[in-house]
Amino acid sequence: WEIRTFGLFSPIHILSLVTLYGLYKGVGHARARRIALHRRTMQALYLGALGIAGIFTLAPGRIMHRVVFGVDAGFPLNPFVLAAGIALALLAGWLVLRARRLPEA
Repeated sequence: WEIRTFGLFSPIHILSLVTLYGLYKGVGHARARRIALHRRTMQALYLGALGIAGIFTLAPGRIMHRVVFGVDAGFPLNPFVLAAGIALALLAGWLVLRARRLPEA
């Protein structure tokens, strides 16, 4: 299983652009004193950027996959099952963050 590239770019580059946009919006919310929106934006960035980037980093065929799981270690899960599990975990995290909304400060 290999992450496909489009010329010099791969899906991780899209994540980088989304992260930069989220940072821009989060700082804008803080400067406008919309603290609850700033908090939610930063929490979403934390969950998404670390979680998704970590998934890409540990994907089979990547260097960190070999470092963590060993050179000859096969990947025990079907990539589609893994992707579905990750998507469900991210959805669950988002729902928890959404349920814990704090009132506007």
